[in-house]
Amino acid sequence: MFDFDLSDMPDNPDAIGSGGGRPTPGHGMAIITAWNEYCQDSNAQAHELVFEIVAWSTPADVGKTHEEWIYHADKTGKGFPKRRMLSLVMAAGLVTPAQYQQAKANGQPLALDLQQLVGRLIMVKLAEEPSTKDPSKMYLKVANIGLGWHHVNDPKVAAWPKDAARLQRMGITATATAKPSAPPPPQQVTRPPAPAKPVAASDDADPFGNVPF
Repeated sequence: MFDFDLSDMPDNPDAIGSGGGRPTPGHGMAIITAWNEYCQDSNAQAHELVFEIVAWSTPADVGKTHEEWIYHADKTGKGFPKRRMLSLVMAAGLVTPAQYQQAKANGQPLALDLQQLVGRLIMVKLAEEPSTKDPSKMYLKVANIGLGWHHVNDPKVAAWPKDAARLQRMGITATATAKPSAPPPPQQVTRPPAPAKPVAASDDADPFGNVPF
């Protein structure tokens, strides 16, 4: 009798024999499989996000995994690590943009358990970047300075590959909510000008007022 621990196995059983390897730069759908805060591999300098590709611009990459580090030290002074994490939780649907805006308007913090990211779907784009120390080495990272993830219903990624069967199993409709169309502009009605009213004569009127001299 064997008790197989499946925590380190791909979510898609068809990918068990894929041999692993990193995905090709591209875009598509992924499922988050792990979130490790202050991971030891980074000497506790970063949080580790792991996701598995479930639909990709290169179909052979389905089943491959990617590890992304989110360094928590803000070296920009603009709250950049927080921006990455907030955009991630909204892409995963852990919090909605409306909830974010409400908390912001009320001056309240967003208390989130990021372990709840595990098992959620995101749309993501991966790109290669050269190492700052050795340009001959290329690293695969989340594109758009680490902000290249989106919600599955984001209109910007409507044409990206998706796993429709998985979405159906999870009860997710992969269709962006249609925005109401703007009402048509009011039609302008052209009316003929009203006839000029006759000017009543008076003793004060200048009879030569309109005659050029």
